[in-house]
Amino acid sequence: MTMRTLRICGWIVAVGLAGLVGGGLFVALWASPAAYAEAEPPVTERMEVHELIIVDARDRPRGRWAVTEQGPQVILMDAEGRPRARLGQLVTETNVSPQTDWYGLLLTDANGTDRLTGGAANDGSLSGMILWDHNGVKRYGVGFTDKGNGGLSMNDTQGRSRFAIGAAPHTGYSMQFKDENGDTLWYVPSRQDRFAPRGE
Repeated sequence: MTMRTLRICGWIVAVGLAGLVGGGLFVALWASPAAYAEAEPPVTERMEVHELIIVDARDRPRGRWAVTEQGPQVILMDAEGRPRARLGQLVTETNVSPQTDWYGLLLTDANGTDRLTGGAANDGSLSGMILWDHNGVKRYGVGFTDKGNGGLSMNDTQGRSRFAIGAAPHTGYSMQFKDENGDTLWYVPSRQDRFAPRGE
């Protein structure tokens, strides 16, 4: 093969490569946006799952978002996987009802004992807060009902009411101290009619 033939072949190869590069640039620069849209991964606008689990660097579950037997909840767990905080629909014992359906917050200690809850009843009948001690005994409660009644209660280590403050629409405020047998030690006002509405 002569040098002239080699030069001609070289030019042919160069022209062919230039054509390929030029064609590629044309496609990249002038291809329609629709073509690119088809090539991009689709965007998920809605996702349906039964629950979401969040794990830490050691693959230990530390958070859960799910619909539990009580209702939708966000649950935070400690390093041992024990639930320590719940936010959402809860079922908790209150002074008004043994099983009140709440929307609120529930905090639990490492032993699984409820220590604090607060929120509003699902039916709108009550809003308030309850605290338990480390033995699970209810020691403090405060709340208001949809009837306009409100109050604060403090219990002893046996769960017996020892001190209470109440507020009612027609009788006003009251305060009461009780002994361990439930007998009243001191009460104010001493007469309910002191706070009766005017004109009655």
